[in-house]
Amino acid sequence: MFAPYLLFLGGPWSDNQKIVQQNPPALASHRQQQCTPGTVGDWRPCLVCRQQFYCPYIYGIFCGDTCSKKAHTRAPGILLLTREHPEWAIICQFFEKSWMHPEKEVPDICDIYVVLQTDALVDSYETYLKRIDRGASCMAQVYKTPGNETYRWHGTSRACRIGEHATTTPCLNSECGICGIISSSFDLDHYGRATKWGRFGRGIYTTEVSSKSDDYALNRHKSFTKALVLASVTLGHPMKLRHNSDQLIEPPLGYDSVICLFLDSYSY
Repeated sequence: MFAPYLLFLGGPWSDNQKIVQQNPPALASHRQQQCTPGTVGDWRPCLVCRQQFYCPYIYGIFCGDTCSKKAHTRAPGILLLTREHPEWAIICQFFEKSWMHPEKEVPDICDIYVVLQTDALVDSYETYLKRIDRGASCMAQVYKTPGNETYRWHGTSRACRIGEHATTTPCLNSECGICGIISSSFDLDHYGRATKWGRFGRGIYTTEVSSKSDDYALNRHKSFTKALVLASVTLGHPMKLRHNSDQLIEPPLGYDSVICLFLDSYSY
């Protein structure tokens, strides 16, 4: 998996996460912005030089190699996605459409950051994606994207102030899941730290339901925001399960991942 985006959410929170203070800061709501989703072939601002450039794709944040390389000299770290950028609207819409828990009010998106990971991590992910895409289990199927790559949500802990007060460099606290992902990507050794158990055994868990991953996005300090990861996930050929399988330590033979198909799957 690869973490391209980091979202910071501002209340409302569930009761056990609510922070009570007299004068909370004013958090800009994404619903107050006039955002236009990106289209194939549009003009948009580069996140480094701020100049408008023509992008032939829906996704694109740098005007060229020079700005891309300049941004990645800051890796590992995060780079603010401006609200006028077309990808801001795409991510906001994706977040709201994937919020499935009716008892939980949709929180506001305060900020969205692009995650800048080292070349070694990016190369490792792309190598894995190509290997899965060329594997026998994946080539026997027809998928819309190479390696059946898709976006999924992931909630974890935050033990520092990254994303607040212009803090864009990850901390070294081993209990900060957000900074661990920014610095070294997803780590299977962290499995079970928060829940002590996995419904489908040992693995890295993501979900297409933003309101589910929100349950796992926790702060280890008082804050008016909390962070959620939007990850690129290479599913390959997934095994679809309708029951718990907590003894798994890897996908069964012939499969590359495991997907939950519970009738009320948004609960899981």
